Amino acid sequence: MHSIAATVASIRVLLTQTRQLAGDFTRYAGWRGARAALLIGAGSLLEGVGLVLVIPLLGVIIHTDAAGGAVQRASQRAFEFVGVTGTLERLGLLLTIFAVLIALRAVVLLRRDVTLAAIRIGFVESLRGESITLLTNAAWSEASKLRHARVTHVISGDIQRVGSAAFFLVQAVTSVS
Repeated sequence: MHSIAATVASIRVLLTQTRQLAGDFTRYAGWRGARAALLIGAGSLLEGVGLVLVIPLLGVIIHTDAAGGAVQRASQRAFEFVGVTGTLERLGLLLTIFAVLIALRAVVLLRRDVTLAAIRIGFVESLRGESITLLTNAAWSEASKLRHARVTHVISGDIQRVGSAAFFLVQAVTSVS
């Protein structure tokens, strides 16, 4: 059985390692990371606008022109400004805006995912390259003491686990936003 102190210590180690991974990943990402952050924000914003757009869409469908909500009042003013008065015209306009919004969101999310994947893959490959560089720069007297299986494990398995951790870190950040 683990004691509470051992569990707390394990959690602290995990948090420290996660913070270190996030720092290394952020340093590697540089400006591409800033671009990815902007794409994450843009995707979230477009999703929020799409959800808000459902309110006037439902208002047109169920004929609640007299509803007192702020979004409903704003959509009424927008319809009047554009000169759209009929129910079918309003519905057509809202569905067109919604379709354009969905297409734009899809493009932004595609760019976001491609950017994040490129950063993550580059990060893993840079770690693998650094490991190989350290190994090739090591003195022969030290390098010859290493077991072949351990070197292979570090270069493939351990680095790939770091890549998986980076993937889940990116997914967590993307999901939160």
